Amino acid sequence: MTFLHLQYFLEVYQYQNFSRAAEHIHVARQSLSKAIGDLEEEFGEVFFQRTQNGLIPTDAGDDFYRHARNMLAEYEAMHRTKTVDQIRKKQLTIYSMDAVMPLLTCDFFQEFHRLHPDIVLSFQETTDEDAKNRLEVGKCDFAIVSGAVDMSQFQRTFLFLADYVALLSEKNPLAQKEMLSMEDLSGENLLGKSPELRYYERDINWRLHSGADYKFVFESNCLPIKEEMVRRNEGVMLTWDYTAISRQPVEGCVFRQLYQEDFGVNVYLLENPKVHRSADCEIFRDFLLQWISSRLEGPPWAEKNDGVY
Repeated sequence: MTFLHLQYFLEVYQYQNFSRAAEHIHVARQSLSKAIGDLEEEFGEVFFQRTQNGLIPTDAGDDFYRHARNMLAEYEAMHRTKTVDQIRKKQLTIYSMDAVMPLLTCDFFQEFHRLHPDIVLSFQETTDEDAKNRLEVGKCDFAIVSGAVDMSQFQRTFLFLADYVALLSEKNPLAQKEMLSMEDLSGENLLGKSPELRYYERDINWRLHSGADYKFVFESNCLPIKEEMVRRNEGVMLTWDYTAISRQPVEGCVFRQLYQEDFGVNVYLLENPKVHRSADCEIFRDFLLQWISSRLEGPPWAEKNDGVY
């Protein structure tokens, strides 16, 4: 018995007529008749009574129909699983710090897919520590993180320098300035990022300890709510400068660069040197570096000395 025998049996059972079943699946009537005869001989049962008006399933035919239907469903499920597994073999998983995907834009993913349609990219945004932990235990192929990196554990490639910008309402008097300092934000209602983001927590805490009077309304990585509050002039949103490059203008709002000499953090592409780099990984790595370098050029994106350990 083959998979084809099951398909033929189910078609014949449904139409209870060799000619109509053969027409439906575009095979010769004799092929269907022979397949049913082979099954009946193999199982020692008569599955259909042949009459002048067509076929009538026997009790044995009804029983075999239930089994054939289940076996065919299981086979198709196994086939679908095999297909998914084949796709996943060509999947690259990247865990990154927040807001990297808007920098890459849809064009990045469309162009990558156009050039390499067999490679599926799976991007997950998370915290630095989670990304590094997953890379270390082999749960992803790359990590995109910020700050100093343990060079004994990872191989790193510099991508760009991340700094802060402020999103303000056009009605806010600070919008008249071309550049802001952190002192300018003293007394403003700030809409911050998640405190789980280590680099952000480090920089903001340093300013708090210096005596600045900041008032945080709330902290979150949810952009729509924070942008709406900025539009209402109910707060100032702190975000990464690289996100302002690729994002659409926010109606009624302006971005202003935040300058602070000690601010800014390097962003790196990390790899696990203990894991063999596949050809697909090489392709993604080269594509990402070329994409970043073509969009972020000049001193603002140069690497700073953040130390290694």
